[in-house]
Amino acid sequence: YAVNISEDDGLQSFLVTDKLLDTWDIEPDELHTDAIESDLKRGVRFCSLPELMLCKMGALDNAKNYFTSDHANKEPMYVLTNTTGMYGSGLIESELVRERIAEVLEDSFYILPSSLHEVIIVPEEDMDIDELNNIVKTVNEDVVDIDDFLSDKVQYCDEITLKMENAKLHELRTKEVKNEF
Repeated sequence: YAVNISEDDGLQSFLVTDKLLDTWDIEPDELHTDAIESDLKRGVRFCSLPELMLCKMGALDNAKNYFTSDHANKEPMYVLTNTTGMYGSGLIESELVRERIAEVLEDSFYILPSSLHEVIIVPEEDMDIDELNNIVKTVNEDVVDIDDFLSDKVQYCDEITLKMENAKLHELRTKEVKNEF
């Protein structure tokens, strides 16, 4: 967790340490809840990965934010971050955010931990979990700065329960249930 002091001329922040939590007399669960609430107030940005890439290359002025608009066109990948694009990956911790993503996609989805700044969302549609994990691992090794590293493990979110779990464990559990029948 970090406290943002200013976002005017680049992000200025400091990390929240255990010592600060003790000084502030705040429990980790309270910090977590406050951080999610704060992130939601900063604004949620949920757009297609191709559109976001076109914006970064200057070929498109603005990527459509599906969080605040109608259902998305079926895209293979989406990006979830905040409106500043800085330290927005924690938004996936909000059940309200997961619920809105499931509504937009009309499907369960995978969460690829891209960096501390964003996560990639992939609709469920018979995806190969090992392939997704390999993509994340390769991108983390080749592209993501070590200070921005989030995880190498893909998560799964069920569109009904909105619970997140390790995608590989979900796949194994699903296979076990199918085998029982």
